[in-house]
Amino acid sequence: MRRALVLVIAMLGIGCASNDDEVDREKCTKLRDRMIALRLAGLETSPDVNVAAHRDALAQSMGDEFIASCQRSLTASQIRCAMAADNLASAQECSRSSVATK
Repeated sequence: MRRALVLVIAMLGIGCASNDDEVDREKCTKLRDRMIALRLAGLETSPDVNVAAHRDALAQSMGDEFIASCQRSLTASQIRCAMAADNLASAQECSRSSVATK
């Protein structure tokens, strides 16, 4: 009985563990939002620019196609690289990096 309980607990632990190497919709959505933020960086201080409207328009134009492409084409390493980037050019370079093989 004790052995079965240990086995069940171990299996639950495995099932609940996050998989950092999995590229899922949530990670790709966060990446899209990060790319938009980098693209709009610096515009927050401009009084003539409605940043929220631009953010919404970019999210809509990138849409589900960006998410699907991300899930098909990018690795978890590339997503982590882009999420850590401090500018758009660096983030875009992550998708062209040598970790591109999926």
